[in-house]
Amino acid sequence: MFLPFDEVKRNAESMDILVIKKSHSLCLQAQKLYTEPLSGKQTQSRKLLDVKDSGGMNGFIHPLPEVSQLTQSSFRLKRMMDVPINSVLCVRFECPSGHSHIPRLLQNILSESVIVREPLWHTYEGRFPPTIRQVE
Repeated sequence: MFLPFDEVKRNAESMDILVIKKSHSLCLQAQKLYTEPLSGKQTQSRKLLDVKDSGGMNGFIHPLPEVSQLTQSSFRLKRMMDVPINSVLCVRFECPSGHSHIPRLLQNILSESVIVREPLWHTYEGRFPPTIRQVE
């Protein structure tokens, strides 16, 4: 049993689409994908997100291949109705690749040798734990 082409395309793994409000500072980064020409060194148009402008989001954005026309006030997508007053911009979003965790102690952590150890409750002789005078 074979699926129709549109079902295959819909079920295929792809990047997420990020919808950005035009008044958001991240929109300026996304607009550069469509307005700046590619340099000879770049193999594809991809931009690293600025964490400050994106509200703490990390990753890459790509232009949508479906963008058919760019005007000063709007981005029009094929087979997609324009949002009223052209208030959003759509780009593809790629999560950053993971990195290996480097385990280490945090700064100013006291090691076992520095910590004064108290005797455990089951090692006390008698009914109450020894006082400081009795230990010295």
